Amino acid sequence: MKELKEELDERRAALTTTRGEEIEMRNRLEEHQKVLADNQKRSKHWAEKLKHLALNELSSMLGDDLQDLVDYSADELAEMDKETLKAEIAILEGPPSPSLQPLLTS
Repeated sequence: MKELKEELDERRAALTTTRGEEIEMRNRLEEHQKVLADNQKRSKHWAEKLKHLALNELSSMLGDDLQDLVDYSADELAEMDKETLKAEIAILEGPPSPSLQPLLTS
């Protein structure tokens, strides 16, 4: 009788553990379904935005300035400092914004 009681207790413990895991899985599934729904909405939004984009010929937009464009290799790009490039672009585009000021003074 004691053996049956121990076996029953073991099975109840296993069942409790299994039910806990089931609840955890259901919660994760629910979270993933929410993320999926959110990503589907985002995908639909960006698909709509993409419909309105058009490919423009670069030479018609830049004219003679097109010859000034440089094609860098992957090694050359890897050697460049991203923050310095941002600062140089900001200078070329016009007066620096307050957020770029520390980059320009260093």
